This record gives sequence, C-alpha cells and structure tokens, in this order.
Amino acid sequence: MTKWDYGPEGRAYPVERGQAWECGSHLFVCASAFQVNHPRPPFLVYSDPPWNQGNLASFHTKAGLTPPGFTWLDLYRRVIWLAAGGPCFIEGGTRQADAVAAECAGRGLSRRWPITYYRRQPAVLHYCGPELPDGLDPTGVDDDFTPGLVLNAYERATVLDPCAGRGVTSRAAQLAGWASVNVEIHPRRLSAALARMHSLTGNDPMRSTL
Repeated sequence: MTKWDYGPEGRAYPVERGQAWECGSHLFVCASAFQVNHPRPPFLVYSDPPWNQGNLASFHTKAGLTPPGFTWLDLYRRVIWLAAGGPCFIEGGTRQADAVAAECAGRGLSRRWPITYYRRQPAVLHYCGPELPDGLDPTGVDDDFTPGLVLNAYERATVLDPCAGRGVTSRAAQLAGWASVNVEIHPRRLSAALARMHSLTGNDPMRSTL
C-alpha cells in the first residue's frame, strides 16, 4: 500500500473518473474543475485548491494523470469563475496570497484573513463576492473549521467545492444543514470523501447521473 492509497477509505467505493455519486443531499463528481459546468450557479463556493505548481502537478500524478497544461493560478481563476459572482471563499498559501488577492480584486467585495493549515502552518482564506454577513471573521481559525464557520453565517443553501479532496467541505455542509456539490480528480480521494460522509450520516453512497 502506498502513502497515496488512502487506506480502507480510499478503497471503500469503486469510484472511476467521470462518475457521479450521491450521499443524501451531497453530490460527488470525479472530474477536474475544468470539466464541470454547474447547471445552476451555486449559492456559495468554498474550496482549497493546490497552492502552487508543484502541488498541482503532484495532485495529478498521484491520481495517475499527466501533469496539467494549466497553472495553479488558472485553477484559482476557475474556482472563482464557478462562483458566478456569488460568495467565493478560497484557501491559499501565504506566499501566493498577493497573486490570489489580485484575482479576487474587482469581483465585488474582496477580503482575506490569516488562518492556519493543519493547526500549524500559516495560510490565508480569501473572499470575493457580495457583502459579507455581519460578524463573519475566520481570523486565526484552522481550515478544518473554517468551512463550517462560513456556512453557518449564511442561510442554508448549496455549497460547491471544485477541489474537494476527502470532503472537509461536504462534511461541514452536512453539519450545517446545507447541500453540497463536490468535485475531485482522484478516485480514491473521492472514495474517502464518500466513506467519511457515510460514517457521518449513515447514508449509503449511490452511483448517480449528472
């Protein structure tokens, strides 16, 4: 078993690229963010894309794909585009913060807050979109908890995570009473997200059609 096998969770469901799965009110799609056009703009986007070109390449090679022909900043632009002018929260590294902030500028209100990553590494949570709810301030919060903090500040709706990983956003959505749409290129990472949602809800994930 390799480090990127993701253990029993990564083998819990036979996810293949191009497939969609459902678990309760949550949709999981095994694809690239560049392959997905959400049929209706989501109410809110929350995502943590790869922070630099090396991370972006490794995410693809770990998934058995060739390194992509686009840059990490292109991926951030895609995530912002998928928000369709709605609220967009996007995590990033401190070294890349100015470049991401420049992409957020001019897209309504633009903000950034210092947060932590894995409770030890400094990171940044960026925002662009309409006016923020009163009192929302994720300063200093770890990224395990920032999705829930954000979702609980809004009326319940649907959140889209175009770089979903093992489902931190989807689990925050479940706990906050939201629906979610989750896109992830690595089949075993998506299987792990499904396994964790099953553990949280007791619902059995099922194959779906888009």
